[in-house]
Amino acid sequence: MPELKGIYGIELNYQNRPLICSLEQCDWSLGIGVLARFYEDNQAAGALKFLCDSSHERYEEISLLSIDRIFDHIKSSLENEMLHSSIGKLVHWQSEMSKQGFKGVSPLYVQLTDAI
Repeated sequence: MPELKGIYGIELNYQNRPLICSLEQCDWSLGIGVLARFYEDNQAAGALKFLCDSSHERYEEISLLSIDRIFDHIKSSLENEMLHSSIGKLVHWQSEMSKQGFKGVSPLYVQLTDAI
């Protein structure tokens, strides 16, 4: 099995909340997957799992990109607030889960093509 890659320390600001994000390649048997983990005050704040199924119309195009290039696209989309609504959903989701007593992080799924 090939070594999975990642990048760390992406600084973001969501509604005056400083977040740190890491991107990690994740093994997904149905296509391409990248896990974005978000931290606030050194605590896990949530996660987005970017997926592109092999049946997606843009899969072939995206599969030709290196994982580093995919990371660059996601990082740029996060920094330029193109995925602001996804981060908002993540913050809301984790808040609701916390209200119900769940302390872990449960990722929300996002179409990888939204970031590329």
